[in-house]
Amino acid sequence: MLILILEIIISVALLLYPITQVIRRGIRRKEKISGSIKWGSILSIIFGIYLWLKNGLTLDYGTAEEIIESKAEIMFYFGLSNIILGLLIILILAIGWISRKITKPLPNNS
Repeated sequence: MLILILEIIISVALLLYPITQVIRRGIRRKEKISGSIKWGSILSIIFGIYLWLKNGLTLDYGTAEEIIESKAEIMFYFGLSNIILGLLIILILAIGWISRKITKPLPNNS
């Protein structure tokens, strides 16, 4: 039970950290997106894959009692949400980087 609570806390923290950082940086607009948001998203994806695989295997091969006892379905969806949100934030950061590179004025060589 303690591991389940710890997994939920880590999952929620990894879900909320990149979101709050993007919102905080987006409000200021002058700050560049830091590497911590990227690493937070990557950690969210990795932890999501861990939850997804661990609980997906329990859903596939576990008995009904094991599934209910381990809350496998809920944790499976926590893992899936971590993966989706992490990929979404990385995609948004990549689009922002590309748009900055496209709109950046060329240096004047005169």
